[in-house]
Amino acid sequence: MTPTPTVEAVDYALSGAELGAWRLEDKLGEGAMGTVYRAHHRRTGQAAAVKVLKAEHARNPDLVRRFIAEAKAVNAIRNEHIVEVYDFGQEKTRDGASCAYCAMELLEGQPLSDVLAQHFTLARTAKLTAQLAGALHAAHQIGVVHRDVKPENMFLHRRGDDPEFLKVLDFGIAKLLKPIGDLPESATAAGVVIGTPEYMAPEQAMGEATDRRADVYAVGLVLYELITGVQPFRGDTFGKLLVEITSSPPPPLPDVTALGEPVHPVLKDIVMRCLEKAPAQRFQSAEELARALEPFATGTPVKPLPPVSPAPSASDRPKATSVIDTSAVRPSRAPMVVLALVALALALAAVALLRG
Repeated sequence: MTPTPTVEAVDYALSGAELGAWRLEDKLGEGAMGTVYRAHHRRTGQAAAVKVLKAEHARNPDLVRRFIAEAKAVNAIRNEHIVEVYDFGQEKTRDGASCAYCAMELLEGQPLSDVLAQHFTLARTAKLTAQLAGALHAAHQIGVVHRDVKPENMFLHRRGDDPEFLKVLDFGIAKLLKPIGDLPESATAAGVVIGTPEYMAPEQAMGEATDRRADVYAVGLVLYELITGVQPFRGDTFGKLLVEITSSPPPPLPDVTALGEPVHPVLKDIVMRCLEKAPAQRFQSAEELARALEPFATGTPVKPLPPVSPAPSASDRPKATSVIDTSAVRPSRAPMVVLALVALALALAAVALLRG
């Protein structure tokens, strides 16, 4: 089976070119930032997927630094459920253009987003989201917060007898909570909104500081979507979606899935705990979430959820900010009208009307 393209696209053809130790072959896919090529190591013959930054972005030093930082951060995590990075660097193409690239393991399968229209069994849902939570916990352990957890970045890789071994992709907008090697702690400007709107935690959508619990919230959104077939919060503009995310409770989960499976009350509790508006009321680690999901994936006895762990100290809580710069917002699956101060003003006014 030909691997499905999972990363982003480029504006020049490099099939047959060599970048570092890699000979590029056929193009696997395109996106907004770069292209992915099937490649082989010139000396060892190892297969890889090589992601090449788009030429116009390769001329931007800040974007190149972010691209290389992503490769270094992923390489530092070293978890089997996170795509493995083999190599990265910058080279000159045949016409002398600067070219930034990253060589990763070649995955066989498809992104979760390609099969969302299917009805998922609860065991399948729990297995995939438990693997996702475990991978995120490994990232959080070294201080990396993904900030863009969504079905497009969850790849169902065929490995051995397992046709759906989850791999987490695209740490391009990850936040570093502490230095990793020569990578400094992230310094995202206050009020900057970064992520995919439909999969943002409330604090993330408002441009507030985020930590690992924003990723926990996003796992809850994926869980909700796999169980129900729909997203809990929807809006045709960023302002409307912001009101939903920040002020509306998620619609209750059904008692029975589309496949006729009863939804266990504890599973409902898991999803709703993930989707708490206040970070201190969610699972305080992705590891806790993975443990809670495990019985539903393995068929072992289910226990009630323990109380939420003690809330973090005041210094760990997100601080409110007053300005939203939407220039860093990632594209969403559905076209979104993203406004800056106007959207925030409309959203706050809508909240006031709803509460009135």
